Amino acid sequence: MSRTALILFAVLAGASVAAAEADPPPAAAACIECHAREEHRSSVPQLEGQHAAYLRMELTHFRERHRRVFPMDQVAQDLDDAGIAALAGWFSTRPWGAWRLDADPARVVAGAALVERFQCGACHGADFAGTEVIPRTAGQNPIYLARQLRAFSGGDRYHPPTGTGARMFRLGADEVEAVAQYLAQLPGPSAD
Repeated sequence: MSRTALILFAVLAGASVAAAEADPPPAAAACIECHAREEHRSSVPQLEGQHAAYLRMELTHFRERHRRVFPMDQVAQDLDDAGIAALAGWFSTRPWGAWRLDADPARVVAGAALVERFQCGACHGADFAGTEVIPRTAGQNPIYLARQLRAFSGGDRYHPPTGTGARMFRLGADEVEAVAQYLAQLPGPSAD
């Protein structure tokens, strides 16, 4: 199936979702199909309520193939700058809803100690709400968070140097899960 056919299928499949939303950009229907907060599917991130500047940056990275994750690097190929800006702006105005998680208390405690040790809040904020091009991580999908932490530690995704001593490559498997559960169980802000 061609890329255009895949996108058309996703848009048509998501049309009923988009119809219920107020003024979403045309491409949003395909995005919502996987990224809707209500869906909480496997390892995809929650986009609703994420910062517009961060979303613009990541969609541009996908389009320019600086970041490759199927199907995002394919979907983004058909987006121009205006389309990216419209999607990022629309998703950023949607309410953020924290992930529903039955967290392991011991992992949460271990994760809290790790984010304090690595000073993650220096960039992501004390409440992990992020800002501008720094993503909101409080209440994010824990499977997605763990996958990204593994990608950083494996060199498959770039994590900017922070000057805080954060070394993503030092995180072991248990530490990754602990950080992901800690961040996922944090309450997202009710409003920015």
